Amino acid sequence: MQRDITQRKALELKLQEQASRDFLTGLLNRRYFMAAMDNELTRLQRGSQAQLAVLMLDLDWFKKINDELGHAAGDHVLQHIGSILGHGARNIDAVGRIGGEEFAVVMPGADAPAALAFAERLRTQLMAEPCLFDGTMIAVTVSIGVFATQDIALSRDAALARADHAMYLAKAQGRNCVVLEPT
Repeated sequence: MQRDITQRKALELKLQEQASRDFLTGLLNRRYFMAAMDNELTRLQRGSQAQLAVLMLDLDWFKKINDELGHAAGDHVLQHIGSILGHGARNIDAVGRIGGEEFAVVMPGADAPAALAFAERLRTQLMAEPCLFDGTMIAVTVSIGVFATQDIALSRDAALARADHAMYLAKAQGRNCVVLEPT
């Protein structure tokens, strides 16, 4: 007996995609981003790559957008940023929305100068391309923390904490900037 399972397989793929993606931005959701980051740290430990960089991004004044323009506008801004992040990253990078208005990127094989250059491109592109929502241009800026490492013993939580610390330094420096976490 034979059956055509093409539709069933297509449904399984669709469900897998929905389970791994943030419903609003289409980027990896927190769970799958963390799994991708774990995979890259494992590759670093095995010597499959020499280094990696982690970026943490937080939208500046996002609460103000939601409060003044509404949550639909805030959702549109998140989609706008998700699109820019998704299109700007390399195919090998893992890009995810890890909560609220926080995003993260893992860049396998990237050193600090490459990660800083990518982060600065994102920051300037967001400034150059405001989000249009219901005829209103919404200026969007982002604070980005960058951590680059070759440390094979580094845990996922430690790497994220280092990138997060750099992001908070960017916010403390006036927002709308990129800061490299010292090694």
